[in-house]
Amino acid sequence: MAAGGHRTTCRPRQTRQALDCRAKRISVTRHLHIVGAGVAGLAAACRALARGASVSLYEMAGHAGGRCRSFHDDQLGAEIDNGNHLILSGNRSIQAFMTDAGADPEGFSTAAAAGFDFFDLQDGREWRIAMNDGCLPTWIFDPDCRAADTGPADYLAALKLLFAGERTVSEVFGGGAAFRNFWEPLSVAILNTEPDIASAGLLWPVLRETVGRGGKACRPMIARKGLGPALIDPAVRKLEQNGATVRFGTRLRKLEVAGNRLGSLSFDHSSVEFGPDDAVILAVSAGHMARLTSEVVAPDSHRGITNLHFRMAEPLAEPGQPWMRGIVGGISQWVFIRDNILSVTVSVAEVYESAAAENLATVVFEELRKALDLKASSYESFRIIREKRATFTQSAEQLKRRSGPETAYSNMFLAGDWTATGLPATIEGAVRSGHIAVAKAMESP
Repeated sequence: MAAGGHRTTCRPRQTRQALDCRAKRISVTRHLHIVGAGVAGLAAACRALARGASVSLYEMAGHAGGRCRSFHDDQLGAEIDNGNHLILSGNRSIQAFMTDAGADPEGFSTAAAAGFDFFDLQDGREWRIAMNDGCLPTWIFDPDCRAADTGPADYLAALKLLFAGERTVSEVFGGGAAFRNFWEPLSVAILNTEPDIASAGLLWPVLRETVGRGGKACRPMIARKGLGPALIDPAVRKLEQNGATVRFGTRLRKLEVAGNRLGSLSFDHSSVEFGPDDAVILAVSAGHMARLTSEVVAPDSHRGITNLHFRMAEPLAEPGQPWMRGIVGGISQWVFIRDNILSVTVSVAEVYESAAAENLATVVFEELRKALDLKASSYESFRIIREKRATFTQSAEQLKRRSGPETAYSNMFLAGDWTATGLPATIEGAVRSGHIAVAKAMESP
């Protein structure tokens, strides 16, 4: 008898059947086929492995990591990252990925406090944005902790992002010193899109998860030897050592449909047929997705990033202690210093695509001489890497073309920084997309 003297009743048959189906799904080992070994695909593969799934990972390139890979450059005689990437201590999805991958936290140099140094090429001024650890941002009331020519109200203006709608960054923050010295560098770094068209609302979830949690969530984390050794390589090792199949040089050409499911994947020289417990996560670029199927809507406009790497005769950073600096008023936007390599990031780089490499390197290095107070008159060698489709254009129009993780096929799911994660196209967004896709795939019938 139940409390109160009422007799309990049996569960309806429909509920019992649902529980039986759920128990069956839990007892069956799911086999996830993940296409794409960039950050999204690797994060998905490691998460699937952690959840007990059988994993097969396919990558068309000869290596993993995508835009986050590291490689030895003969021109520089050093290992460099394909692109410069900043991770913050509050990036919870990346932290979870590191755990899943078995990555050593010591592979990153994590700042003791949230501080970001800037140099203004126009007037030579320097400033440091120094955030306190607590959630109450007392730092905005200290002139020594703010960007030049800004006041507390310029930072409290972030609350306007809650009501930004489809307005652009320029429409919300445009004009004045605060825009030039804080909001523009911040938005370009996060969105890789011109402020005149970049969606202001997309900044809010980033600020909520980092700045909104205080300086303790905003401490810069820079890979000591590059993202490859720190994160990508451990993830691949974790997969291979735990029974996952990892196949490089395998390009997906066609999706074969069988009713409301994918029946198989056709690669260059092979195909994979699916059983009832197989599911696929397509962690490919938006462009590749468009070539595979017209049934998935994906962004069709992109923005580039140019990275310039300079080899210096002498180290400018202590071994294993990389550092960074923001630059305003020129072409350079961020410079990362690791040993004797200076790596410069230029986001929204379309305007410089046609510039001769030697000319661009000369101009940028002159900016570095000022920003870093370099005594050297020149560099030993340089390398320019131009990524013409680094991210999708993060405008209100293109945001409408982001697809969610689920598709019309019950066993096909999507991942990638271009999918609808609620975050911009960042590493954190890419990792989270992989985790979301795995959660959906593991729950699918």
